[in-house]
Amino acid sequence: MNFKIRNIEKEFSIHENKVNLILIEDTKFYRKTLMDLINFEKDKDAILFYEKSTLIESKKVLDIVPYPFTLDFNKSMLLKKLYKCLDRDVSLLYLEELERLKTQISDFIFRVTDEVDFDFDATNHFDLTKVFESVNLTLSYDEENFVDILVKYMSLINKIENKDVFMLLGIRSLLSNDELHKLYDYASHNKYSIIMVERVLLFEHFTEEDLFVLDSDFCEIF
Repeated sequence: MNFKIRNIEKEFSIHENKVNLILIEDTKFYRKTLMDLINFEKDKDAILFYEKSTLIESKKVLDIVPYPFTLDFNKSMLLKKLYKCLDRDVSLLYLEELERLKTQISDFIFRVTDEVDFDFDATNHFDLTKVFESVNLTLSYDEENFVDILVKYMSLINKIENKDVFMLLGIRSLLSNDELHKLYDYASHNKYSIIMVERVLLFEHFTEEDLFVLDSDFCEIF
């Protein structure tokens, strides 16, 4: 798979076990590029993906992480999708137990309604996602562990949206060498592709990284 970022001539390739590290030295151009990428779902030309010359809709394969501190695992949209995944898995793995649970809940509801002087109707439909919601089921994670945050977020997005390309904006400088290696190892093991976009390189790049530099004179170095 290949991709192009607006106003950068180079066409980038995604390779297994490799991280695309894109360094943009000009501050204004870096800032403008980040803003374009953050809004890529509305601005379709900000980044384009190709598979054998066939254009792929970016939002189907790409998730952009602009800042790990703002990642919200438990926002309504993600949780609803996760609940549906859990519902599907539970229905397959715990079918008999789920049927017993449905019967117990139905019996309990009918006992409760018999205590009041009203008539009620109920359906046989049992929505397990509503049960998850009723107990406020949320994901837990270590808010101070950047790698834990990123790894769990990538796993969540892959599971519920089937995306496997993650673009991290300005995040490399927040991680230590050990943390970067852990992140890259995790991505490689799970066959995720990582694209890093940075303005400065605080330390030497690693063998796992394909480095591209757009210098302050807008010369492309790779």
